[in-house]
Amino acid sequence: AATSSGELQALAEEVAPGETRFFREPEQMRATVERVLPELVAARAEARRLRLWSVAASTGEEAYTLAILVREALPAAEEWRVDVFASDLRGQAIMTASRGRYRAAAVRQIDPGLRNRYFIGVDALDGEREYELIPLVRRLVTFRRANLCEAHIWRQNPGPYDLILCENLLLYFHQRAVEAIAERLRAAIAPGGYLVVSPAEVDLIPRTQLAPVDGLPPGFFRSIGPRPPRGREEGTP
Repeated sequence: AATSSGELQALAEEVAPGETRFFREPEQMRATVERVLPELVAARAEARRLRLWSVAASTGEEAYTLAILVREALPAAEEWRVDVFASDLRGQAIMTASRGRYRAAAVRQIDPGLRNRYFIGVDALDGEREYELIPLVRRLVTFRRANLCEAHIWRQNPGPYDLILCENLLLYFHQRAVEAIAERLRAAIAPGGYLVVSPAEVDLIPRTQLAPVDGLPPGFFRSIGPRPPRGREEGTP
């Protein structure tokens, strides 16, 4: 059994979920492209700023997917400030994500047009082809190691966010912790913003805090009722 904070952290990193890929959950991605992002761009047209959070970013594929989709959704002639915050418990995953370089197999399923616009092919040291994201996309994403069970993470969080992607993470928590995290996530959602979880996690979300969005695939939620104050200590899992 782990007997120190360092051992507990090492154990948590070992069991943390790590599976991810570009453009995961195709139905949700289509809805994000066709409805969610156009709606958010229109709503934020005056401020010309969007904030997004990939909660369980792993090695970065989902965070970079968000950055690419936002770039595609923005009006070409306008200057916008886009911040994609990407967090994960595993420090090694964050280091890999920060490189922004992936094996050919990881980008094979990406639409060729998007792949050609946002990736540059490079030769790896072992001779296998790799693909590196262009600086325009990499600059949009800030990676940070974060444990959602630590209260200071929520106090230092730079939200609120227009869209929070938290997929395939809540499955690993007991229900009481899920409820506490859901409340924290709700507090981090900007007015009119969205929380997105995986279809397998839909039934875990407390309906007293968040409501499914009509007309969108399973997994899209919006805050209901008054937003709780950010940085509260109560309810921390």
